[in-house]
Amino acid sequence: MKKINKKYIIFILILFISIGFAYLSTTLNISGLIGYKGNSWNIYFDNIQMITNDVSGEKPVINDNKDSIDFNITFSEPSEVYKFSVDVVNDGTIDAMLNELIKTGINSSNEEYLDYSVTYYDGDQLAVNDLLKHGTKVRVIVNVEYKYTTEVLATVGSNNYSLTLKYIQANDNANPVYNYYESDKSNTFVLNNVKANTLSNIKIYGKNEQTQYQGYNLLNVPSSFSVTQFRMIPITLEAGTYTFKFDSRVSEASSSLIILTNNTNPNDPNSHSSIYIRQLSNSGFTFTLTEDQASKLNMIYFYSGSDWTAGSGITTTFNNLMIYKGTDTKDYEPYVGGVSSPNINYPQEVNSVTNNINLSIVKKNLFDGKLEIGNISSTQGLNSTTTNAVRSVNYIPVKPDTVYSVSNDKGYTNLVYEYDKDYNFIPGSEKGVNPRFTTSSNTYFIRIRSRMADVENDLSVKFQVEEGNVATEWSEYAKYYNISLDNIKLNGIDDYRDYIFNKNGEWFVHRNIGVKNLGGASGWYRSNTVILDRYTFISEDKPDFYTRYKVLSTHFLYSSGLDGIPGYVGFVKDLTNDILYFDYAKNGTSSAESFKSWCDSNIPYIYFRLNNPYDEKITDTNLINQLNNLINNNLVDGTNYITVSSNGVVPDIQFDYVHE
Repeated sequence: MKKINKKYIIFILILFISIGFAYLSTTLNISGLIGYKGNSWNIYFDNIQMITNDVSGEKPVINDNKDSIDFNITFSEPSEVYKFSVDVVNDGTIDAMLNELIKTGINSSNEEYLDYSVTYYDGDQLAVNDLLKHGTKVRVIVNVEYKYTTEVLATVGSNNYSLTLKYIQANDNANPVYNYYESDKSNTFVLNNVKANTLSNIKIYGKNEQTQYQGYNLLNVPSSFSVTQFRMIPITLEAGTYTFKFDSRVSEASSSLIILTNNTNPNDPNSHSSIYIRQLSNSGFTFTLTEDQASKLNMIYFYSGSDWTAGSGITTTFNNLMIYKGTDTKDYEPYVGGVSSPNINYPQEVNSVTNNINLSIVKKNLFDGKLEIGNISSTQGLNSTTTNAVRSVNYIPVKPDTVYSVSNDKGYTNLVYEYDKDYNFIPGSEKGVNPRFTTSSNTYFIRIRSRMADVENDLSVKFQVEEGNVATEWSEYAKYYNISLDNIKLNGIDDYRDYIFNKNGEWFVHRNIGVKNLGGASGWYRSNTVILDRYTFISEDKPDFYTRYKVLSTHFLYSSGLDGIPGYVGFVKDLTNDILYFDYAKNGTSSAESFKSWCDSNIPYIYFRLNNPYDEKITDTNLINQLNNLINNNLVDGTNYITVSSNGVVPDIQFDYVHE
């Protein structure tokens, strides 16, 4: 083949760079055929992702009907590439197959300098009879490249190219292909039989969490409460039977004295008329008050020692001390005014997904390699210091009713402890493994430790936990990805959530939840106030409360009304004017003005679903790089375990992947 002089090529390039070397316009079409009563036929394009754009050309655009894609490219010089991916989705109820693939615009006059290909993610060409099952999608890669050639130069001008994908109902001639599946929304996944490097289209979903307390604790003391000689705490109780309970007590004294009393001078421990006296030597007791006793009760005295007259100054510390009505066993909760909280006097913060998110993709070895010296209790599954074994620091995610093998490079024998999906220990689950064991039907996590504690305590030992009944060669644990959201907050109420997503190669936050400040200098009502009887406030965002909802606030309990949850703020939806009403009377205030004044002092926030969601572009280059890194080289063939964690509220994620 004759070579063209290199200087001549440079000259030609310089000449044509200014006017454009070649012009390409392409349209992709999908034609759907056949419809049946009781079934649906719905095949369309979705989720365009730009892969390479050397020419800075226009990004591909899907039309409103989602059945065609248009883009324009102006090539300037050979070796430039324009490449993107797009999903072909079968959202109907009928399996389809590719009946016809028609490419136009490539001919003998341009095929030597233009490479125009359409493949699957793994490089295989699309072919007639390729199957597209209902409820699945395939990822198509469109690649247009100006090939470098020493023999043929492209002519200046415009050329039109097209690709038509025509699908029909599948029959016995259909050829299976790998399909992309959309995962559920969760923060833990076990992906079996997946293809390597196919995790893509990641979405990170926000949520709001607000601690809810029932308000049954009637004793207003801190969670760690200390008494030196004596201490008096105001309390009011009605007639009935109560439980005095604490989780632990640390004291130099052999016992501590509790006196329920009718006190006349809080500063004088002897100015009282005792109603009930009890010395402590255990973790609690029950007591009963008559109507007469309850009417006199106004104080509880704590004495560290056996007698309130003792002046020894002994200190007793109670952990998680409570008094509550009834005799049933209750877990500790702090004092929140004796009513459910959050409430006006005991607000609870609304926390969102923010700060750092950690995502691990675990391969064959499920153990993260983190060990420490110590034992694990066989009765509670908690850490213990009774022996010097090596134990796993963290929980290891596993599947119920599944065989696993545990091995290590030092030949240690092992013990396994099983936990349910809420990390509760499963009593009686301690078992020796050498090397395999089968999880129970409700086991979702395990921990391990060495069995011969006094001699098997080298922290350099390399453990491996893997699915199957054969222990294989040790491998590294996982890939870790850190996502630093910094100032981005992702909120979520029920199924309505903010989320991070990728569109056309760029990252955005889709905002579904609005946040409003009801008080302070920029309070909501200051520019949008309507007074109607006892109700106030109209929103420019017009929150949509037609469906079931929750409203969360740092100072309000979410409402009664539609949710049926008792609270301090009532919300009503005016179906005509989109007015959001606040029943300030339920807030304990007597007028709209007093309610506004209260808002100014406390500055509460309301979280609500937006009527008009919007997309907010992410511009933080560090975060963009972290997100892009997450969708590259991320899976291996076979089984992958994906776990999302956070130092705050843990988000859910959703993604696409190829399942064999």
